[in-house]
This record gives sequence, C-alpha cells and structure tokens, in this order.
Amino acid sequence: MEKRLIIFVLLSFLILQLATIYRQKTSPSKPKGQTTQTTGTLTAATPEPAQIRQAEPISTPAPRPSAPLPPVETIKFSNQVFEIEFSPRGAVPVRWDIVDPRFVVEDGTTTGGKPREALIDPHLQEIAGGTMPFQLVLRERNAGFHNEVNQEIYANTVTRKDGMTGPRFESNRTASGLKVAKSWLFSDKRFTGQFIVDITNTTSSTLAFDSGLGGLGVVLGPGLGTPDSVKGGVMSWAVVDVVLKSGNQFFYERLSKAGAGQTYDNRLTWGGLQSLYFIGVLIPPDGAPFFGAQAMLNRDLIPTVTSEKKLSLFPNVELYSEPFEIGPGQTRSFTYQFYFGPKQAKVLTQADKDLGRTLDLRRVLFHDSWGWFRPIILFLMWMLDKFFVLTRSYGWSIILLTIFVRVLAFPLVQKGMKEQALMMEQQKKLKPYMDKINEKYKNDPQRKQQEIFKLYKEHNMNPLGMFKGCIWMFIQIPIFVALYKLLSQDIDLRGEPFLWFSDLTQPDQILMFGFTIPWLNWSALNLLPIITAGTQMLASKYTQTTVPTDPQQAEMQKMMVWFMPLFILVLTYGFPSGLMLYWLVSNIWQVLQQLWVNKHIHGPKKKLPPAAAGAKG
Repeated sequence: MEKRLIIFVLLSFLILQLATIYRQKTSPSKPKGQTTQTTGTLTAATPEPAQIRQAEPISTPAPRPSAPLPPVETIKFSNQVFEIEFSPRGAVPVRWDIVDPRFVVEDGTTTGGKPREALIDPHLQEIAGGTMPFQLVLRERNAGFHNEVNQEIYANTVTRKDGMTGPRFESNRTASGLKVAKSWLFSDKRFTGQFIVDITNTTSSTLAFDSGLGGLGVVLGPGLGTPDSVKGGVMSWAVVDVVLKSGNQFFYERLSKAGAGQTYDNRLTWGGLQSLYFIGVLIPPDGAPFFGAQAMLNRDLIPTVTSEKKLSLFPNVELYSEPFEIGPGQTRSFTYQFYFGPKQAKVLTQADKDLGRTLDLRRVLFHDSWGWFRPIILFLMWMLDKFFVLTRSYGWSIILLTIFVRVLAFPLVQKGMKEQALMMEQQKKLKPYMDKINEKYKNDPQRKQQEIFKLYKEHNMNPLGMFKGCIWMFIQIPIFVALYKLLSQDIDLRGEPFLWFSDLTQPDQILMFGFTIPWLNWSALNLLPIITAGTQMLASKYTQTTVPTDPQQAEMQKMMVWFMPLFILVLTYGFPSGLMLYWLVSNIWQVLQQLWVNKHIHGPKKKLPPAAAGAKG
C-alpha cells in the first residue's frame, strides 16, 4: 500500500515490541537456570502487598510405577452438562466430556450418539502408571511419597450434599496405614462443583506431610482436552497454559520442552489450566489459599498421547495445601471448589472467583496480552451479544458490530480523510512545478529536496501533512486488536454458520485441494481472504496520500498497491472467517467513505503564481 499504510504497519509493530519489552521488564524475574518461557502477568489497580516468589523445582518428584496395571471397569456419571467416567484405580476421572449443546460443536464426532467436547484426553489412561487429573501427591516429611493412594482400587458409592450429587470413592487401609476417600459433587446444570479429599491416619503415630512445596498436592492435567478438538486455522493458536491467581495478580506458565518445570511458593487464590475455549481450575477453601504449585511437562506422553512438537499442549499443574499433621485415628478433610467448562463471559461470571478476567488474558498472536484492552474487549463483547439478540445470527452481528465501530470512528476518520484529500489536491496543483524541479536537479538529490521544501513553504503547504491522515489509523489499533482477540477466541462463534462459512471460528474452506501447497501450507481454497485482499487493493488505490513526484516514486506506489494486499492475503489466509468478515466489511466501508470524500471534498481554490521559485534557474 502507500506510505501511510507502510508507516502504520511499521509503527504498529514497534508499539507492540515496546509493549512486550515493557511487560518483560516489569514482570517478576525468574531464577536463573530455568527452562520455561516468559510468564505474563496482569496486575489490578490495587495489587496485593505480597508478590509472587518463584522457587527452584523440588528435588524429588513423585514416583510412578513402570509396569502396566490390569484394567478395571469404570464408573459413569452424567448430568445436563457433563458425562464423566471414573476409574476405581486411584479414584480418578479418565473421561470428562461436556455435553451441553450450547458449547459442543456438532462436527460428526460423537460418542454414544451424542456430540461432546473432551476435557480429558482419553489416551492418557493408556500410559502405564501415567499421571491423571485429580491424582494426589502425598509425602511424609523426611520420608517417602505415598504413591499407593494413586494405585489402590477404591470402592464407590453415591454421595449427596446441599442439592448436589456425585460419586464417592473409599480406599482400603494401605500398607503405610492410610485410608483415603475422594468425593465429587455436581450441580445439575452448572460447570462448578466440589472435590473433597479425606485422609485418615490408622497408625498409632502422628504423621506429618510436607513434599517441599506443601502438604497435599492435587494434580490437574496433563493438558485440557485434545489437540484434535481445535481444527483448521485456529489450530496454530492452540495452546494450553497453566494459569494461577494470587490476590489480584494472574500468572501464566507455558512450557515447551520435555522435562521442563516451574514451581511457585506463593499463596494462590486458585490454579488450573486453560485452552482456547475452555478452562479448568481448582479453588481451595475460603481463607486457606494454596501453599504452592508446580507446573511441568512429562516426556512419558510421547508418543502415546502426543509428539515432541505438541507436547506443550499437555502441561500438568500440582496445587498444594499447607503442610499438615494427622494424629493417630484422626481424619483430615480438604474441600475444594472446581470449575471445568467454557470460557464464556456469562458462565464465568456466574462461577465467580474472578474467572471472568481470564477471557482476554491468554496469549494468541502477541507475546503477552495487556490489561488496558480489557474494557474495550468486554464492551465489544457486550455489543456483539446485543446484536445477536436482534439478528439471531453471529454473522450479521459481526457485520453490525463492524458498522458500529466504523460509525464511532467516523469523525476521526473523516477528519483524517479530509486532511488527506486536501493534501492530494495541493500536490496536484504543485505537480507541474515539481516536475520542473525533478528535471532540473535530477542529478543533485540534496538540492532537489531543498527546492521541493522551499516550494512547499512558498505555498503554505506542510510537507508532513500526509501524516495527519494516519492519525485515525493509530486510534483504531486498540479497537482492532480487541476485535481480533474477541473474534478469534469467542466460544459463542464456534460452529456458527454464515453464508457459505460452516464455522465462524474456522477459515471458510470451500474446496479441499487434496494436497498442501509448499511454503504457504495451504490445503484448501479459502475465498474470504481473497475477497478481502481485493478490497484492500481498492482501499490502497483510493487512499493514496501523495502524488508521485518522479517516475521512480510512481512505480513504487504501483508496486505497493499490489504488494500489501498480497502480503495481507498470505498473512490472513488461515484466519477465522468471523475475523475476516469484520476485516472485509471494514474495508468496504473505508472504500465507500473514501470515494465519497474524494468526490465531495476539494482543496482550496488558490491561484498559483506563473512560476515557482524552485523552478527558476
């Protein structure tokens, strides 16, 4: 495109990089020798006095058996939102599916005739002694781990409390003298519930538990769901982060290398895992925050569940209570709240615990997200919901939201376009004199520039006036980034068709090639990015900010009219169709507005002198 867009792209990139550097410098520093990537933070207006302190990983991990254990028959539980299967061995869920039709994409993948969204990868149970969600990490102080609690066969019953129902599992007395009970309580229509652990000391001695990070550890993960549940263009953005909350601060951990780990020895309000559309967290009892946490990647997942390349999608996090003691014959009970469900604003708000603030925190395109986008994102999300109530179509809602944003920006855009049109008009009037200067000083570039600036000054023309037309583009940067975040991760758009799009969160694939184009990695014909690139070409043609002063500059402008749309086509070819729909409608609006400006706004009718000083010999 013309200079205006080039400057816009370059300065936007610079702003993003500066913001990233700032976040890196102001985020808590990590201890030396760690292998994890940078952790993003969001700090509220009134941060907690205590800051996150990160410690070295604990030296002794929990042991795991190497030999496969015989299979056992699973116990099934279901309500209106979940279908879950528990294994009596270790009393852990081996399948946890969302079946609420509001949050399940009906793509032909069903189990038992019902579409579902898996929150636990079913292949995890195929690993001999592998880590499973809700396993316990229990270690006596100055002694060994009680890993037998994850291998015992538990007897199961049904438990009911406060209108909630679920399975209860009880172990026999282990060789070390412990008895463990694990209970889950679910409400019928909510994604929240309770997880209760009872530990009984049947020995004649007091037992003290401290693993180095805390007393009782509860495991979440590995991963959240399956990578195959995120398809198409958004697959490249599929990530699973460990997410932790301490006071008013949020912390993320994204591990990339097998065996990598990170520990936190601070007090945590809650902790868990989040993916593109779902989140699973464990919340300790009120007034008793988690004592610490550990995030890690397990190499044993390769190749049964995943590959080295996708291992980062399967982190697990251990959340620890404070160290504790149990006297002879006593029972220590731990009651946790949990949320396993969609990242939808309304549902997360109902769950409370500040879970709604995770909506705009995950890292999608840029290195980190910034808290000051949050009000814009929430406002745009609210407007999108209002338009959906009106149209009952998210496609039309995106179109109306785009028009709404363009109307809000209209005064700034109109002012910028007016300045741009006046500049162009003045440049056209001065072009004969510019041609003479170019011809006369074609071999003296420095003198040519001096004469051009002198000509501008004589006719009261600001040589930097072209930049005034860029102001409205900078105003739109936060709006575009907010819309990008909203339209690329809004769970309400999943599976929503519009026109020829089958899913607004996926590229609008109208034809599969049957092969992949090298370098570009294109395997289907996506029509919407091609149409959008065409409108971008029209926009660049009608919104040029300068009149070429020489043939070389004219050729450069022509090249940019073609180059920038092609660059955008390659960049956005795999974008979700909902985001591309916004971009297309915004481009069409810009072209129409520019045509109107070019037709109705003209520069001042000034009579130029018969000769310009810069053109005289």
